Amino acid sequence: MKKNRWEIDVLIIIAFSLILNYLVVSFSSSEFGVLMGQVVNILGVFVWLMFGVYRITGFQKSNRDLLIKVFNNRCSLKCFSLAFLIFVLGKLTYSFLVEIEFIKNLDLLSNVLFKPIVLSAESFSGNKLTIIILGVILVIVGVFAEELFFRGYLFNIQYEEYGWHAWIINGISWSLIHVFARANVIALLPTAFLISWIYQRTRNFWIVFIAHLMTNVVSIYNVIANYHL
Repeated sequence: MKKNRWEIDVLIIIAFSLILNYLVVSFSSSEFGVLMGQVVNILGVFVWLMFGVYRITGFQKSNRDLLIKVFNNRCSLKCFSLAFLIFVLGKLTYSFLVEIEFIKNLDLLSNVLFKPIVLSAESFSGNKLTIIILGVILVIVGVFAEELFFRGYLFNIQYEEYGWHAWIINGISWSLIHVFARANVIALLPTAFLISWIYQRTRNFWIVFIAHLMTNVVSIYNVIANYHL
């Protein structure tokens, strides 16, 4: 694998996340509606996915084995159990941290800087099933793209540079991409550290992917469920 300056890659992804969030909010709040916002979001995460593949392989057939190697480990019952434990611990720590006054204040500041999407029951009118399907695709592809980039690609470079401390650097790197999502940069740190540490110990992509997927599925379900779809 060709060594890249990982700091630049992280800055690229942070900038991309901010731009994508702005576009999604803009489309969702315009006459195009939530449906077009979801489409833009899916296109964005596919671009992110391709960026991760490019960083691993350079789009060279000779490097295809490097990509396959990321997914070499299988996911056994132990894998699912560990993923579920990460999910539970992550939800507990996140729920605790978001209630801290300092983080709540960051939440308010972030809402000023990065306007959140405000959904209502009317947002889903006539497009309920389509929006749900697009939401499911978005969650799966989005989590896959994030884990491929941060664990499949970035972690290996950080491990070469920092050794045992790579899980700390990797966790902070992943947390920073959530700068647009209210106070999640801090609230998600324990989960980010845990996921990175588990990956460092196991090098099993599927454990962290499943744990991350569980977290995002529950989050999006809670949002949609509020509108009695």
